Amino acid sequence: QDTYTCQYNQSMIENAKNEWANEHDLTEGTPSWEDLTPYLDDNMILVCPSGGTYTIGSLQEPVSCSVDGHTIEQAPAWDEEDQGAEADTGDTEVVEEAGVE
Repeated sequence: QDTYTCQYNQSMIENAKNEWANEHDLTEGTPSWEDLTPYLDDNMILVCPSGGTYTIGSLQEPVSCSVDGHTIEQAPAWDEEDQGAEADTGDTEVVEEAGVE
């Protein structure tokens, strides 16, 4: 559960980075927590539940966590069975609905 929460937090930070960049018409740069908090729920700095430290990174870099295994790439939006269904049918609408549960 901690891994999932951490990955979710990282995706929220990524979204905040994108909103910050869009609002300031930026394609380069590295935002600070102060820059991002207005785009996060309740203006709060997110914390890894396992005690890891988040590195925001530049706009060209993904957010990362210092805890091994807490990477966004390891948080699929759906399970492997659904991924196979998407590849076979190309029906992304069904896959998106399945991932929302």
